[in-house]
Amino acid sequence: MSTITKFELAHRIGMGSDETVYLDDERVELLRYLMRQTKAHSRQCENACNGQGYIPRKGFFTLADESSYLADDWSVFDASIQRIEDRIEKALKDNKHGWYVKYQHDPRGLTVKVYDKADRLLNNY
Repeated sequence: MSTITKFELAHRIGMGSDETVYLDDERVELLRYLMRQTKAHSRQCENACNGQGYIPRKGFFTLADESSYLADDWSVFDASIQRIEDRIEKALKDNKHGWYVKYQHDPRGLTVKVYDKADRLLNNY
């Protein structure tokens, strides 16, 4: 798996080449981490929508099976989505860049949107 470069990352989020100077190593690593978590979040939202899918280190689940529910309306997919959202919130908790996220669980679009303090969408890729 190749690592995305700082310039490729800047291009993906719509920064001009003169703005890459604002992407220090800490921001690049945080964005890379958020990209991975966003992809996982999207995958689990799709699984929840389809009613079946794979959860890493847990196995394959289908909502037709009662063992896929942890509570009345709380499935293993909901729990997985919540864990991912908790990891994202933890990563952004002490973020001094002013970034924030908005979640939506419809898998037809971005399920996690990361914004900077100027309300520019950072994960529009």
